[in-house]
Amino acid sequence: MLISRIVWVILFILSLVGITMYGGPISYGFFALMIMVPFISVIYLLCVYFCFKIYQSKDVVRPVVGEAVPFHFRLMDEFFFAFAGIRVKFFTSFSSIEGLDDEAEYELIPGHGVNLDIKLVCKYRGNYEVGIKTVEVQDFFRLLRFSYHNPETMRVDVMPQVVRLDGIKSLDQVSVLQNNNNQNVFPDVLVREYMSGDDIRQINWKVSSHVGKLMVRKQIDEEKQGIGIIIDSRRYSDDQKDYLPIENKMLEAAIAISLYFADKQTTVVTFVGSEDVRRVNVNRLQDFDDYYEAISNVNFSKLQPGGKNMFDSLMNESGLYECKMVFFITKKLSDDVTRLCKTLRTNNVYVQICLINNDDDEESLYIQNNQENLIHMNGESDLAEVL
Repeated sequence: MLISRIVWVILFILSLVGITMYGGPISYGFFALMIMVPFISVIYLLCVYFCFKIYQSKDVVRPVVGEAVPFHFRLMDEFFFAFAGIRVKFFTSFSSIEGLDDEAEYELIPGHGVNLDIKLVCKYRGNYEVGIKTVEVQDFFRLLRFSYHNPETMRVDVMPQVVRLDGIKSLDQVSVLQNNNNQNVFPDVLVREYMSGDDIRQINWKVSSHVGKLMVRKQIDEEKQGIGIIIDSRRYSDDQKDYLPIENKMLEAAIAISLYFADKQTTVVTFVGSEDVRRVNVNRLQDFDDYYEAISNVNFSKLQPGGKNMFDSLMNESGLYECKMVFFITKKLSDDVTRLCKTLRTNNVYVQICLINNDDDEESLYIQNNQENLIHMNGESDLAEVL
């Protein structure tokens, strides 16, 4: 385009020289032609703008993060003159188009178009624009170019990815912790049948002789069962580039942990909210699809001034204290988070904090001043490696 403009400027100067020094119909005709070229280009670009048609569609209503879904892209010339120098730019912050270069230039003849069946890949969970973002048009002479935003952009509601974990590293730490806290475990008045590995000192011989089999006293700590997950769904930013990757990873972590335990027939209770707290349960693999749908639809929102505090509600959640272990998934280590973690630890509940943000300084400061176990990751971390 730069070369075309340089050529036009040179020709325009020559036409001025011609009418100044020589005159005559040829010189004036050439000068008039050079004057008309930019006007012709502007008229052409306006015609293209009003006549050019773009069509785009996808086959999947709610794609999953990382899944390549069919995407259909069509450019049509439905007018009586040809279109030249058309470029299409795509949204690339949160999605990508496989097999298509947005630097490609298209030329269309009347009644024809370009049909492409390609793949769309979404990077994060959430609702955002994908596909065609802007269209860039230039004239035949390549003097002028303008771009305009697609007036009918496509929005998608993307589901989080399901990550299968082979194991969870912190479970080994839970075993160590429980062994170290045996002094806090004491016999209950209730009994159960003896199992291999039980301490023979806890056998209730009187009851055993009465029922004809070995019975041991239950331990108070044995009443704790299941896994708890807390998702802190408060939003701290209005910029999608800030919150989409983090919120996506938070939900992926919750889903991966829940799937791991559901596969082992272990009850998982998830507490989610930014003000009011909602419970979502899963205790077997057959019910995981409903759980996945519920977690995928979690709404993150900013705290309103004077609004409720979810941590006050969690403090009074009896089901939370009945869990053997709680995974606390948050993006910020606030005083409320620290206070709730200490309360859970006091009630003999092991807490695993999953801190998901891009602030490494916050992690190191927390580890220096607290005892809870902490895993730090960002929006691009591999869950199979960090969990």
